[in-house]
Amino acid sequence: MTLEERLARLEAREAILAVMERYAAAADAKYTALRAKRGQAEFDAAAADQAACFAPDATWQGGDFGGDRQGRAAIEAFFRTSPWLFTAHHYGQPLIEIAGETATARWRMFELGLREGDGRVLLLVGRVSQSWAALPEGWRIATMRFDSLHAVSLADTPEALRCLIPAGESF
Repeated sequence: MTLEERLARLEAREAILAVMERYAAAADAKYTALRAKRGQAEFDAAAADQAACFAPDATWQGGDFGGDRQGRAAIEAFFRTSPWLFTAHHYGQPLIEIAGETATARWRMFELGLREGDGRVLLLVGRVSQSWAALPEGWRIATMRFDSLHAVSLADTPEALRCLIPAGESF
């Protein structure tokens, strides 16, 4: 492998990591630190930013966790119908394989969430597989599939989740 090819792979990896950070940040930006959905305009803007991490013809394969969606517009519409009042997404330990203008990635996912319907605080853990495509606007998710997903109920009331910084709630 040439030095240029090695550099291109490193740059692609860094770009994919940046898109996943953008995806997680946008997913979490739909909610306030005090466990509430943001105003509709802010919420919709965050959902659009989250969906912008996908290719226009991308596929979301959520199974029982959100169903299947085809295309960026359908994925964005799904992101606008969130069942949460708060989330904190973390994607780590990625295995990313670059092959020219395409890539695959496998992530460990951790998500803390506060459900809107019943106020329960959940910890979701699982594995996510993706395919990626290099597009004119940069690397984008072509497919996203949940390989495994487990939920642990941490508390039955939303007050169990406190925001120390920036809200200054006591615990």
